[in-house]
Amino acid sequence: QECRTDYSQECSTTYEQECTSVTDRQCSITYEKQCHTTTERECTFVNGREKCWDEPREVCNQVPRENCRDVPRQQCNQVPRQQCQQVPNQVCNQVPKQSCQQVPRQNC
Repeated sequence: QECRTDYSQECSTTYEQECTSVTDRQCSITYEKQCHTTTERECTFVNGREKCWDEPREVCNQVPRENCRDVPRQQCNQVPRQQCQQVPNQVCNQVPKQSCQQVPRQNC
């Protein structure tokens, strides 16, 4: 019997977690009161005569304001990795055995 060692490759898949930093933009709306002064012309009659003047008025509005900020976070994924190794295998074969005999020689 003759034997030899052959090698075969055996692989398996494992999963590793890989993370990267990503940025999310988060925004919110707030309302801000903004006022400004305008003048309105007002008139009235006094003793049959029209009397007019400019009356200051404050006008206010709620103005939307968007506030945004970048928020960092980790994004992780399972990444497959293949791990392989050489595995020895013993292979044996039957080899016929040769036997020899002495045969007497005859001279003629």
